[in-house]
Formats: sequence, C-alpha cells, structure tokens
Amino acid sequence: MRLKASCLIVAASLAAWSAQAQSVEPGGHGVKILVAFNDAGPTNKLIVLGLLACAIAALVIGVRGRLGRASAGAGLVSGLRVGGPLIALTAVFHNLLCWNVAQAWFNRPPSPLQLAQGNAELALIAVAGTLASAVAVFSLAHLQAVHDRRLGKELGGE
Repeated sequence: MRLKASCLIVAASLAAWSAQAQSVEPGGHGVKILVAFNDAGPTNKLIVLGLLACAIAALVIGVRGRLGRASAGAGLVSGLRVGGPLIALTAVFHNLLCWNVAQAWFNRPPSPLQLAQGNAELALIAVAGTLASAVAVFSLAHLQAVHDRRLGKELGGE
C-alpha cells in the first residue's frame, strides 16, 4: 500500500515538474534540468530514470542495512558502484555518435542553441550516472561497516 502511494506521489510530482519545464523559454528563468530531460529522446530518458531508480534503490538498501534488516542487495549496490558511470558513459558516447552522424547527413553546422541542448542532455546523463555511483559507494561502505560490526559481535561474544 505504501509503495503504491509513494509511486503515485512521485508520478504526480514528475508530471507537475514536466508541465512547469515545458513553459520555460530558452534564456528564460525556470527549471532548466527538466527542460533538458523533456528535450531528451526516449532512450536517454529511460537511462536517466533507470540510473535514478538504481540510486534510490541503493539508498533504500543502505538504510535497511542500518536498521538491521536484510543485508541482501549488496551485489546490486556493488555493481552499481562501477556500473553507473559506465552506463552513463556508454549513453554519452552513443549521443555523440548520433550527433556526428546527423552532422554528416545534414552537412551544416548546428546552431549554438542545438549544441546547448545536446550538451545539457549529455551532462544530465553524466550527472545521473555519477549520482548513482556515489550513492552506491556510500551505501556499500555502510553495509560493509554494519556487516563488520555484526561479525565482530558474533566473534567477540564466543
């Protein structure tokens, strides 16, 4: 029940932010990160949302480890520690490849506004990967510290 309510709140918040971001003019004031997200293609949106979901999952796993609950999920956190930046880097290189193919096809230089939008997409993907990795690093360090304390109590208690 709580998960459904949380998902509903997150979906409503994203819809509100998305509507606000669409009203921003280039050079104007507003939520610039969401403008970059709205201008991104479906693949880039999926990658950014996937990385952010993994960062939230790593944070939840770390908090659950702190509460003494399941320490399962350390594999996900450990993989995300290295995998987050690699996924982001792969997406950035894919976007750069698409840019170069488009420039070769249209045979004209892009306008500065087009370059700025593309650079914003690249930066958004890179930041999402870095954020996911940073959260995973701290969560994994915390899980390892909790595991070491439990192991120390078990060995010391004998």
